[in-house]
Amino acid sequence: MTQTTWIINDQRLLAGAGEFYYWSSLSSLVRLGAYRDAVIESKRESSELVFDNDKINKFKKGSEFSFKFKLCEIDPDTLASLNEGWITKTSIPGTLVSGATQVIASNTIQFLSLVELEHQNYDNGAISITSIVGSVDGTISASDYFQVVWPAGRRNIYFKSGGSVTTLNQTFTITYNYTPAQSRKFTFADTGIASRFYARFIHERPDGKQITIDLKDVQNLTWLTIDFVGNSEDDVATCDIELNGKVTSQGFVYEV
Repeated sequence: MTQTTWIINDQRLLAGAGEFYYWSSLSSLVRLGAYRDAVIESKRESSELVFDNDKINKFKKGSEFSFKFKLCEIDPDTLASLNEGWITKTSIPGTLVSGATQVIASNTIQFLSLVELEHQNYDNGAISITSIVGSVDGTISASDYFQVVWPAGRRNIYFKSGGSVTTLNQTFTITYNYTPAQSRKFTFADTGIASRFYARFIHERPDGKQITIDLKDVQNLTWLTIDFVGNSEDDVATCDIELNGKVTSQGFVYEV
């Protein structure tokens, strides 16, 4: 098990972070992400008994624990999984959108200057432009505008001077077709019951030894907080999570 985590910016890998798995059974766990700053706290309850003036404690619910940590790889699918019962996730397919329009206001561009198309294909492929119509010149010849990729794979067009474009003191209406990427929609319920699941936490020490904790009947008790820190920041985005569950019969496995 590696110590580094799958963070986009490899200059800020989280040294010493652990890995977090979950699913409906221990035999089919899937990796949800990385965690750090973890604290596990016993939720046991006790009652005091007195025998011949000697007090002893009787414990119950000794297997229940709270596991608090910072989720280091925030992903909407992960958060939806942890809050199943509160969040409904649906997929929206990426289908062809025909007849999208974009208007360039008069005197806002120059010849040979780039104009980014508002909508892009999911694969950054060429946009199918149906027509470009000027408010003065009418339909602009396809030989008088050109589509280029710049920057970051975004599709732009530019007009060459002369030809069917006689003036930039006019509006241009671009009509085109594009196919967006598939997306997901997350709907938050007004009421619900958080689903229970199994969870596994693995922490690997610098010497390669591992600590593994398996929990069952796990529920997330934390309100969602999402940090929108950018990838150019000094640190990665994290989300505070608190899971309550019972340690399985395997308990804590600590390699020595």
